[in-house]
Order: sequence, then C-alpha cells, then structure tokens
Amino acid sequence: MKQRLVIIGSNTSVLERAKDLGFEIVLVQEKRKIKEKDILLSDTIFGIDYTNLALLTDTLVNFSKHFPITGILTFSENALIPTAYVAEKLGVALNSLETVELLKDKFKMRTYLAEKNFSSVNAKIVRSTKDIKEFIKEFNYPVILKPIDGSASENIYRLQNEEELNCFLKQNDITFKPMLIEEYLSGNEYSVEALTINGEHQILAITDKVVDQNFVELAHIVPAKVTSLKEKIIEDYVKEFLDVIELKFGPSHTELIFTQEGPKIVESHNRPGGGGIVHLVKLVYGIDVVKATLEYIKDKTYTINEKKFGGAAVRFLTPFPGEIISMADRLIDEENVHRSELYVKKGDIIKELKSSHDYLGYIMCTGNNPEQAMSNCKNYLNALDINIKDIKGEVKKWMI
Repeated sequence: MKQRLVIIGSNTSVLERAKDLGFEIVLVQEKRKIKEKDILLSDTIFGIDYTNLALLTDTLVNFSKHFPITGILTFSENALIPTAYVAEKLGVALNSLETVELLKDKFKMRTYLAEKNFSSVNAKIVRSTKDIKEFIKEFNYPVILKPIDGSASENIYRLQNEEELNCFLKQNDITFKPMLIEEYLSGNEYSVEALTINGEHQILAITDKVVDQNFVELAHIVPAKVTSLKEKIIEDYVKEFLDVIELKFGPSHTELIFTQEGPKIVESHNRPGGGGIVHLVKLVYGIDVVKATLEYIKDKTYTINEKKFGGAAVRFLTPFPGEIISMADRLIDEENVHRSELYVKKGDIIKELKSSHDYLGYIMCTGNNPEQAMSNCKNYLNALDINIKDIKGEVKKWMI
C-alpha cells in the first residue's frame, strides 16, 4: 500500500521527489500557485488558503477519516506554522508546534534562549520611538531593527548613531506594526544546514555568506572558509541549539554570527536554506536534504552520494538602479556552470535592492575549491557586460 503524504505549500521540485519515491501525494496549495505539472504529480489537491487554520484543519481531518495520512510536511516558510498546527491535530507531528513557533517568532526565540541561558542576546519588542530610544539608552549603539517574523533579508536596519536613528524615524512609521530591536552582533556570518532524525542532528554544511550594507545576501559559498577548530565549535554549537529548542525531525537552516565571545544565534528555521543553498550542498557533499527527508519518512533511511566538487557558490545578479542600456542575452555555457537564470533584458528599469525578492538572476558554479567557485561566478556575471544609465543619466558598467 502506498504511503499517503500531505505536502503543504511546497514547489514542484518537492512533488517530483516525492512522486519518484512512490508516495501518494496530497497537495495543499493556494489556487493561484498550483501549476499544471503540480496537477499531474498530485493524487489529490486542495486549492485553499492554508494559513486559515480552521479551514485547513477541517479539510484534512475530514479527508483523513476516509483516507489515512502517513505524514504532513512542508519546506516552505509561510507554511511552517500551519503544517505544525494541523499535524499535531492529526497526531502525525514531526516537530511540536511550540518548537516551530519559537523558530518563526524571533522575539519568542530570544526570550526562550535567555531563559535556557543559551546564546543570550539583548532584545525587546518596540512599538514607538520612545521604546527604541529607551533600549538604546540601556544598551547603546549599534542596534538592529527588524520584523518579528521576517524573511528574505527584508526590512532589516542597522542603526549606529543618533543621526541614523533620526533618519530612520523620518522614513518609517513603526507606530502600527511592532518590530524587534536587539544588540548588534559583530563578526563573520555563517549559515548552517542540518538534518535531524529522531532528535539526532547531522551537520551537512557551513555556508559563507556575502551580504550588502542592508544585510541582503549577495552570494553563498560552500564550504565556508573556516579552520577545523572553528568548524567544530560551530557544529557543536548548532547541535546544542537544536537540542535546546527540541527540534526532532527534518532539515534546519541556522544563521549565526561568530563574535569575539563565540557563536551567537541570529535566527533559525525548520526548513532548508533558500538562495540555492540546497543545490550547493548537493553539489559539494552529495546529499539532497529535501529528498533525504522524504526518503526517511518512507523507508527510515536516506542516501548520501559521493562528494563531487571541492566548492560551489551562487552569486545573485544585483545591478545598481537605473535603465539597462545593453547586456548579453545569456550567461556563458561552461562545464562548471550548473544553474543560471536571468530575469532582465535591455531596456528594463532596475530598482534599488531591498530584499532577496529583488534579485534579477543568478549563476551557480563549482570549482576545485570554494574560492575558485566564487571566482567563476564573478567572471561569468561580469561577462554579461551590463551597462546601466544611472539616476544621474550617466552610463556605467556593472561589475562585481
């Protein structure tokens, strides 16, 4: 008998992996996001707003009365809470709702970690200018302001002095939506991919991140350039963190800053990392974390292929604002280019980069080592020969 798996809010590639493994697929997805191929891959489809927890629960509880469900999972950020909620209701939870809520709510996680005396970072919910100034008075500059449940590096602000605070307050109104303010963590930033099975954590990769002044990620590089000692410290730290939050199953993506005091958690998610990281990990270490998760649900085992490359990197296309006057219409097709997409062409108007939603394309390359992989990305993007008329009317070439 086939195992019946409910997949909530995930993309076509997840359905393809599940179908290859022989699952009977029940897809729960917003109607507007259901693709033709999703229909072909799925055995049952519920085109509903899955963030409506009452609707989601009623739909799957009634369905399960006639068609027993093996498991419910998601790899999508906005479906994490709904998936955990309905899985608990049906008695097939892979992780507790409490754990998933901790990972989704940044302040709740900060409070919880402080109570556990782990990776304590001064933080507070602010709803007014007065709240912000009181926090700064107590803990001083610099500080970080960001959404409580944000993603995609969107609306993150670093305030280093009174002048920057005043500028921020003039441009933003925070009186209606609470934000999280916390102390600024200084040091190198890394992200860590892990796969947890029955509470045992396997670290898959440590990723180097290249970010701009607004914390938008420009590139990911696997493996990170760290010493063996630093690697062990990071791995042990993330395993302890996952124990503290009581993550029991599945992939996780944890972001941290390695400060002078050691690692400090920035945020974490019970899903794989975005921005091409899943593919980088597969290229370098031979493990597809999405497929491995599905394999374990089905057969209580998963496969890791042989390591293929010494390094892999993805660099996003992020030209400065203006009008594209000229550019090549395709990326160079080379052996060490593994994935690439362009979302712009001559004549397009480029807006300011504010989040990862504003990427205009990317290239993913391999190399004998991480540095060579990143160099290949830079060379191929520069070869696009993008010339832009900026806001002053001057034509300049975009270069990494």
